[in-house]
Parts: sequence; structure tokens; C-alpha cells
Amino acid sequence: MDLEPQHVRETKRQKELSDLIAQGKVPHEVELQNHPEKSLQGLSWLMGRVAGSINDIKLAKDIVDELVNTAASSLKSASSLQVVRPKL
Repeated sequence: MDLEPQHVRETKRQKELSDLIAQGKVPHEVELQNHPEKSLQGLSWLMGRVAGSINDIKLAKDIVDELVNTAASSLKSASSLQVVRPKL
């Protein structure tokens, strides 16, 4: 299997892609209709390799709140490890 990231793949199909988009068609769906055997091969590029680890869909607010709370907790824990040296 080719492990090259999708964004660095170069194809000579830009005109074809532009035409499909102009017709209101999704190029990936058209490609799968024409070549159903490529379905599994293309999934990892469309979703990413870590998409399988997503178990639920969260609101952006919930994600940001979780990030902020985790950061605050981490900073609080780290500050308790700080050794205060007396000033002489």
C-alpha cells in the first residue's frame, strides 16, 4: 500500500476534477462509481489514520472546554512540583 500523504500526491487529472466539480459532482464519489475496487484503498486517506479512535461527536464548545480544563489541571499539577528556594 502506498503510504504517501494525499496532499503530496500529484495527478494529471486537474481538468477532470474541475469539470466534475463544475457539474456539482464529488470527484471521489464518481471515482468510486467507476472503480468500486478502490473503495477500501481510499478510505484511510479520506478519514485519516486516527479517525478510528473517535468514539463520539462533540460540540466545538465541549472540546475547547475539555482542552482548557485539562490545561488548567496540568498547570496546577506542575506548579505543585515547583520547589521554592529561599532568597538569601
